[in-house]
Amino acid sequence: MAQSDTHVFNQGNDYEPVPYSVGIVKEYADEKLWIPDIPAGEKPAYGMMYHSLEQAYEYYKDYAKRAGFEVRLGTQYKYKDNKDNNADIKYFVCSKEGTNPAPKVEAKSSKKKKRKHPSKRTDCKAAFRVKHIEGRGYWCYEFVEGHNHSLVSHEDSIFLVSSRDVSYTQQVFLYQASQVNLGPVKGFNLLRQIYGDYDFIGASSADCKNYRREAA
Repeated sequence: MAQSDTHVFNQGNDYEPVPYSVGIVKEYADEKLWIPDIPAGEKPAYGMMYHSLEQAYEYYKDYAKRAGFEVRLGTQYKYKDNKDNNADIKYFVCSKEGTNPAPKVEAKSSKKKKRKHPSKRTDCKAAFRVKHIEGRGYWCYEFVEGHNHSLVSHEDSIFLVSSRDVSYTQQVFLYQASQVNLGPVKGFNLLRQIYGDYDFIGASSADCKNYRREAA
C-alpha cells in the first residue's frame, strides 16, 4: 500500500514529522480521498453475485482486512411483499461512517468521570451495497471505494478487530494453562514464546482475557 515517509529534514536539517498516510490519495476541489491499493480483480465491483448475504458480508470483510479498514453493518430494507426474513437491500459500511453522537448532559451532582476517547467516526462514505434477486442471491449494485481518512498499513493490520481472533488451538492451550493456575496474560506470553512474535499469534493479550472471561 502507498505510504508516506514518516519524517523529512528541512534545509536546516531539522526534523519535521510528516502526516502518516496509507492508501492512494486523490484530491478533489472539496475533499481528499484514500483509495485502497488493491488490484481490480480482488475488490468488489458492480454486478458481482453472492449466494447469500453472509457470503457478501464475508467477501467485503476480507477485502477490508487487506485494504486496511473495519466494516460495520449498515442499513437494510425489506419490501412490503417480502414474506421471509431476508433483507432485500443491505448496506455494509466503513466503521468510520456517520458522526459521533453528541455528549450526554449529566447532572452536576454526578461525580463519576468518564474516560475521553478520540473521535472514531469521520462521516466516511465508503460502502458496499447489495440487492436480493429471487432465486439467485445478492448482487452488488453500488460500491463506494474512497475513504475520507487514511487506511491501516499491512504491517499494522493485525491490530484491526477483524484481524484478531483466538483460534481453536489457542483456546485449548489457554484452557489447559488455566488448569495449572496460569491466567490469560501468562498464557498469552507463553503463546508469544511458542509462535516467536506477537505478529504471528493473530490475537492480543486483551483478546485472550476476553476469551477466558467468556469461557468461564
